[in-house]
Amino acid sequence: DILGFPLTHTNNGWLNLSYGDYVDAGSSTVFDARLYTIETWFKMENEQVDDYPSFYINGNWNMTFGINQNANPQTLESWINNSNNEDNDTGLTVGTWYHAVLVDNGTNRIFYLNGEEDGDSGTSVAMTTHTKVYLGGNPVQGNSYFIGALDEVKVYNRALEPEEVTKNYNHGKSKHS
Repeated sequence: DILGFPLTHTNNGWLNLSYGDYVDAGSSTVFDARLYTIETWFKMENEQVDDYPSFYINGNWNMTFGINQNANPQTLESWINNSNNEDNDTGLTVGTWYHAVLVDNGTNRIFYLNGEEDGDSGTSVAMTTHTKVYLGGNPVQGNSYFIGALDEVKVYNRALEPEEVTKNYNHGKSKHS
């Protein structure tokens, strides 16, 4: 079910990203289906100031999952096909580890934050193109860099059930406290 590989780094096992840092994860066809899940642990180093700082980008805004830097306080955000954006409900705090999950079950895009549902888009939108995948920033656009730590980035080719999200959160929360 999990596509790709575990992302590890010598700094406590997570990836610390500075401005301009990103990981080129190759190409992905996971979004050929309407069912998918993107999951990560993250910690913002500071307030995000770049346009649409992102944990996960498929192509040039075909699918993003990251931070809404314009919200006050900042929130999670998802974009599909450079539109159809949705935000979660809970504001984020700098220096705090969060477990963030975006599930598209074919009917809704659902945000989870720290194992709990935290917003529902009421819509599911099919992607129009499938291209390169980047973690932590968008080198195609030249901005949208996430500044902070990412850990355990996972992409599933299915919609996780709520109890699976909770299980994954509980499994990782002692490492990210």
